[in-house]
Amino acid sequence: DTREGRHTLVAAFTYTPGPRLDALTPESGPTAGGTRVTVTGGNFFAGATLKVGDKFATSVTISSDGKTISGTVSPAAAGFVDVCVRNIDSGEGCLRGAYEYIAPPDLVSITPNRGPDTGGTAVTLAGTGVRPGVKIYFGALLAPTTEWITSAQVTTMTPAHIEGYESVRVENADGQSDSLANGFYFVGPPVVTSVTPTRGPTSGGQTVTIVGRNFLAGASVTFGETPASVVSISADFTTILVTTPARG
Repeated sequence: DTREGRHTLVAAFTYTPGPRLDALTPESGPTAGGTRVTVTGGNFFAGATLKVGDKFATSVTISSDGKTISGTVSPAAAGFVDVCVRNIDSGEGCLRGAYEYIAPPDLVSITPNRGPDTGGTAVTLAGTGVRPGVKIYFGALLAPTTEWITSAQVTTMTPAHIEGYESVRVENADGQSDSLANGFYFVGPPVVTSVTPTRGPTSGGQTVTIVGRNFLAGASVTFGETPASVVSISADFTTILVTTPARG
């Protein structure tokens, strides 16, 4: 059409709708990156970019029907971020706060840090980034029961284990973990190597030092069948001071 000094080229330009983002799978992953995510929706054209937070995803693929786009997220700090798709014509769509970068757990302390090798000691683990569904391992042994309290605290029961130190590891459901080397000492039966002095009055009241190992808090001492009064147990669990009972 060249009328009135105009020229028209029919169907020379196409308006394309911007990307439509409906859902994201999965919705979270570790701060180390590497999670493969897929956005479902529509209007994803060849050459589109996928951005998670302020980082571009890598190895981006787009389905032939333009309804899904996938990519591998890059490392980033913990927190919720937007997920955006931009076509090469600058059309863009976003899901706000759709993806969560999750930091690995950080195990700080175990209380108490020793207990009998028969297991059954209730312990509290403190740190950060502990999530529901966490598993606790003592060496290769999975703790029999675990109760998540907060992201900073979880309680569990020790399994039976041979005597000695063992590492303790917390593992979140996403596979991220942290451990404390020699975090718990499994204590064997008490062993007495010496008693000083070895005699005292029948009226009792004699202070006696018992030396050995594996003397836990709450340990009891008897002379014959008669309980003695425990005065103290050393911090290294190798010495007990007691007062002898009377003996008729």
